[in-house]
Amino acid sequence: MTTSGPIRVRGAAILALMIIALIVGAASAEQIEITVRYPQKDQKLPAVDSTFILGQVTPGASLEINGIKVPVHQSGGFLAYLDVSPGDFMFKLKAKRGKDSAKTDWPVLIADRYRAVPRDSLGILKGYRAPSDDAELTAGDLLEVSFRGTPGGVATFSIPGVIPQRAMVESGFTPDAGWGNEVFGSGALADTATVAGIYRGSVYIPDSAVGTVLPVVFTLRIPRTNIKGVNKLSQMPSIAIGDSAYFELADTAAGKISILQNDYPHVVELIDSVQTVRAGPARGYVSIYQPKGVRFVSTGRHSTWRRLRLAPGWPAWVPDTSVVDLPAGTPAPHSYVKTIRCTGLHDTARTELFLDEKLPFQVEEHLDENLFVLRVFGVTSDTDWIRYMNTEGLIDRAEWSQESEGVYRLNVYLEQFLIWGWDCYYKGNTLVLDVERGPKATPSFKDVRFVIDPGHSKDPGAIGPTGLKEAEANL
Repeated sequence: MTTSGPIRVRGAAILALMIIALIVGAASAEQIEITVRYPQKDQKLPAVDSTFILGQVTPGASLEINGIKVPVHQSGGFLAYLDVSPGDFMFKLKAKRGKDSAKTDWPVLIADRYRAVPRDSLGILKGYRAPSDDAELTAGDLLEVSFRGTPGGVATFSIPGVIPQRAMVESGFTPDAGWGNEVFGSGALADTATVAGIYRGSVYIPDSAVGTVLPVVFTLRIPRTNIKGVNKLSQMPSIAIGDSAYFELADTAAGKISILQNDYPHVVELIDSVQTVRAGPARGYVSIYQPKGVRFVSTGRHSTWRRLRLAPGWPAWVPDTSVVDLPAGTPAPHSYVKTIRCTGLHDTARTELFLDEKLPFQVEEHLDENLFVLRVFGVTSDTDWIRYMNTEGLIDRAEWSQESEGVYRLNVYLEQFLIWGWDCYYKGNTLVLDVERGPKATPSFKDVRFVIDPGHSKDPGAIGPTGLKEAEANL
């Protein structure tokens, strides 16, 4: 009886040790995870010699990618900029924590700027046939096509039933110096070699063209004397044309063409809170801060981008997900401007244009002239009045003009003062341009409120290494 107490104590201690061992064992046996956020698996990347790779590993693990040590944040996030090579490329990731490790192979495809078909081979290269994405065009649009194939041939393209065979020209290209060399280097070419076997062609879509999801068909005829043993690179069949001295090869572009009818305007409306309008798909800016509800005429599509018409001769592009199609028969957006009102509100120079609906606009700053240029698209001038209210010290004058068909231009000349910022927005269908006058002196920032990027649109925005979305990070 006197030994029963110590026996129970030793038993409890042994049980506790067993539990601890199980916990430690489970922790050490926790599987290490590797997640790559960018690039996507099997993603096709442009012709680059290096690229970003980002993602997350189990916190506490170290990481190597292709034998290079990559710093890992305490949260497990990682970001690296690594060399790549053209063609099928593999990122080999290896994470390690203690005795445990995990591996992941992550394949991508890097475009080869200099890839060409040998002169003694018969083929059209996969991945180098444009258009590479589906597109929507209208009558009068220019369709540009190209492919890479055996040099020295005769090439044509067609859209069966819509556009008969059209000639293509073998142009090749001279490698450029690359933006990095242009910005930071001498800008000179490393070499002057050209890549042969690049065939290009173009055609304006005829008024009579009709159809959806139409293929672009290429043909390439190569002299038999150029091909030794017919080393075929294409999976499409080659055809010997009778007893002629040519082989013929046929293939299709990766993207399909749909031709829109111009019998009524295709009107769309912005559904995002603030949208940037661009000069081309993912290209430079035409205008920023276009608010929800602004309407455009849609004239086409390329991949995931929608082409818009601001006014005749003013094309623009937005992501397809940022607009909604309005019902067929919706009138093309248009308005007249009869009255302009300029108002001084303490430190705000306000200019208002009264429109019939929300239309796209563009703001230019010319600070050396204390001038703001406001263009409104889809507007015809009918302006009789410019009213000035308490504008002393803020607005000198406003001048309007019909710059071109569908483009209304308003020049707002300000008095000489420090410009603190500006905003252009809609109140109902009234377009408002506010220019703020800065303080003469700011001795202290006490009680001054700063707002930095509050909120976000429905678009999740960029995604970080740990999967955190930009919309979640914003206030």
